[in-house]
Amino acid sequence: MGKRSDFERIPRDLYATPAKAVLPLPKYLRRDGIRTFAELCAGNGDLIRHLEAHGLRCVHQSDITTGNNALDVKRYKGNPDVGITNPPFRHPEDPRRSTRLLRELIAHFLTLGKPFWLLLPHDFSTNQNAAPLMQYCSDIVVVGRVRWIEGTDNDGKDNSCWYRFDASFRGEIAFHNDRGEPVAVIWAATRRSRLETAS
Repeated sequence: MGKRSDFERIPRDLYATPAKAVLPLPKYLRRDGIRTFAELCAGNGDLIRHLEAHGLRCVHQSDITTGNNALDVKRYKGNPDVGITNPPFRHPEDPRRSTRLLRELIAHFLTLGKPFWLLLPHDFSTNQNAAPLMQYCSDIVVVGRVRWIEGTDNDGKDNSCWYRFDASFRGEIAFHNDRGEPVAVIWAATRRSRLETAS
């Protein structure tokens, strides 16, 4: 869910993931030979249903609303190929619209031993506090603006992207925009600058 939305937010950012937001992702899952996945912020299961419609199989699903905090997961069940989730943006105990919860989730997911994809605002990659985590980001896939509230006429204010993180990744981030050819943007210098600023 976009961070600049000016209406009252649903508790725990429990916004359904629209099918349109998933469409750019299966191409890159097929590229990596992904067949199974885990969803640790499953909500009502919308993202799971969309991904399974593309032939994938969810082998581990959980959500904080059913008593399963993603930050407490020590290992995946069912040995999934990858983790995939649309994580909550705001920390329930943080009154500011910060990236604290996202950073906590990413840092934790990096310890679980599998690559993972997260649906995040595009400008998360430019956030100074996110810089230490971006060194583990291998791919960013453009989604564009997402209509988070079903039945409304307006899309969200933020462009969204799928981010792939992998604790073993070392290299440059590949930026993919399916409205054109995949492009490797000048992430090297940008990332070095962010890391130097954060250190």
